Amino acid sequence: YSSPAIGNEGTIYVGGAEGDGKLYAISPDGTVKWAVKLLSDEPYDGCSIISSPAIGEDGTIYMGSRFTSENGFWGYLHAIRDGMAKGVEIEKPEKRYLYIFDRKIWKIEEYNIPVVIGWITIEPSILSEENVEKVEFYVDYELKHTDYSSPFKWRWNERVFEKGIPFFKQCRINVKVYYNDGDVIASHLDKVLIFNPFGSS
Repeated sequence: YSSPAIGNEGTIYVGGAEGDGKLYAISPDGTVKWAVKLLSDEPYDGCSIISSPAIGEDGTIYMGSRFTSENGFWGYLHAIRDGMAKGVEIEKPEKRYLYIFDRKIWKIEEYNIPVVIGWITIEPSILSEENVEKVEFYVDYELKHTDYSSPFKWRWNERVFEKGIPFFKQCRINVKVYYNDGDVIASHLDKVLIFNPFGSS
């Protein structure tokens, strides 16, 4: 759906195939310089780029997106600077899977959220770590850990459970990535079910 745009130095900017959700910068010789995965503030199942990129006078690339979920669809206008690939997505825990003490056990088709028993390592997938100053990890909007060096991850081992039934508590996980040019990007898991009576208080 995305037609290419060409920058002053011959770099070609184009959206990926349907469902890919990435903006690609391609050198004149055909090699990929970088790719940025477009992200939403809301939970989503798929992302497609259905617009064509436009390039501002300062080189900023503007791109529209279309996100879909079981609740419908929505979109954003993204402003992306050339020269530094940026993007983050929480890779672990993965939706629709049960984890027991950090091990992925099996897929749970009926749940579109992670289910965790015991402690879990929160692992974000960062598009490029080269220019990252720090990564912050939040649970229910409370800062829990800051990591200043790669690999950026955090072992979440707090005592977390609900009193009574059900024992699992529903939490939200946020990851914020801070770059050395001042930009901040974030990703989140809106719902994580966790039961960990063994962790530290």
